[in-house]
Amino acid sequence: MKRPEVVIHPKDGPALAVLGLSGAFLAANTHKILDGGWFPLVIGIGMFTLMVTWRTGRRLMAERLKDDAKEEKRLVDATHGRRTRSIIVLDSNHVVLSAIQSETVSQRFAALGDSEQAGKE
Repeated sequence: MKRPEVVIHPKDGPALAVLGLSGAFLAANTHKILDGGWFPLVIGIGMFTLMVTWRTGRRLMAERLKDDAKEEKRLVDATHGRRTRSIIVLDSNHVVLSAIQSETVSQRFAALGDSEQAGKE
């Protein structure tokens, strides 16, 4: 069986340099792990686990919310085929999938409210 050919692209050079330098530092400091260097490693692994768990939970909750709304015909897909960046739940309990960040949507609604108030005055 023929082994796949490994091709290193010139744009990978900086990443490989950083990886090599980090590997050299790791190799030079492995003797410190038993003398207390294990503690920051445990903290880092714990933080990584927490962040991955949080991200996975948010993704699962969003999928469940989207699926429930789709079953009950309360889903409005405003992404036009783009990636969903925010899920907005309206006071009518409809769920809107948006390709715009939720912060941008709230800023636009605030600006719309300000312009309406200025028009009334």
